[in-house]
Amino acid sequence: MMDLSFRLIRFWLILLAMTGCSPNLQEPITRFELQAPKPYGYVIGDEIRHRIVVETRHQLDIIQDSIPATGDQNRWLNLKTAKLTTQATDDGKRYLLELTYQIFYSPLEVKMLKTPAFTLYFQQNGNKIEQAVPEWYFTLSPLHELAIRKEEGKIYLRPDAQPDLIDTSSYKNGVAITLVTFAASGFYLAYCFGLFPWAKQRKHFKTACKNMSGLTRQQLDQALTAIHQAINDTYSKPLFKHGLADFYAKQPEFKQLAGQIDWFFAFSDRYFFSDRKYCTEEEFFQLKALCIDCRKIERGGV
Repeated sequence: MMDLSFRLIRFWLILLAMTGCSPNLQEPITRFELQAPKPYGYVIGDEIRHRIVVETRHQLDIIQDSIPATGDQNRWLNLKTAKLTTQATDDGKRYLLELTYQIFYSPLEVKMLKTPAFTLYFQQNGNKIEQAVPEWYFTLSPLHELAIRKEEGKIYLRPDAQPDLIDTSSYKNGVAITLVTFAASGFYLAYCFGLFPWAKQRKHFKTACKNMSGLTRQQLDQALTAIHQAINDTYSKPLFKHGLADFYAKQPEFKQLAGQIDWFFAFSDRYFFSDRKYCTEEEFFQLKALCIDCRKIERGGV
């Protein structure tokens, strides 16, 4: 019985000792990864982007001063940006550190270089924990050929590659159509306003409107004569009221003013062949309006 008790005590002592010697499973930093692009094919002026992923337990905070400061890292490498992002995870935190380096070195031949190593520091309950970020090696290429060719004792220079041209045919067609439209509109307006003396354009009502512009209703006979003269010149012979149907047949564009023209001939007959030798201000305005409307039709308007 005593032998069995001794064996149990020895078993528990051995188990306790093994537990004390086991490694601590709660490591403060659970993941570290340096994500980098291809380590070759760089030339002067290129940028290199690194992404550092660090996952930690709770209550472990990064020390901001341990993040590399932007600016010159050495005579040929510049750290343009250093951006830190913190994310929460199920087990703690995830730190994403994005670094952008720019190279200012032009070697004469392919050369291997490296970004500098640094250490990130974390703190927990007053304790400082380190995580080393190693150097990263890459190759840098020259801008000219390794074996420099020469022509007539001078370094051979190849012309720049021609850029890809953008298809502008649709834009050219649009511009051409727009220009033609503007030109046609301009010629039409110039024709309507009589700016082409060589163009055959009727100006009978234009003359009548010009003559009537300075008249008053006390000069009614001159106003009526001006309109009659314009109608006769348009008809190519004297026109009387009974000939209006033939006038509309030969000049169909004036048919839309038939009501006003019929009124004009009736008003003219009353003035010249009756005792009514006056007109109201409204009637004189109607005479001017008729002349203006006929002028619009004469120059191609509606």
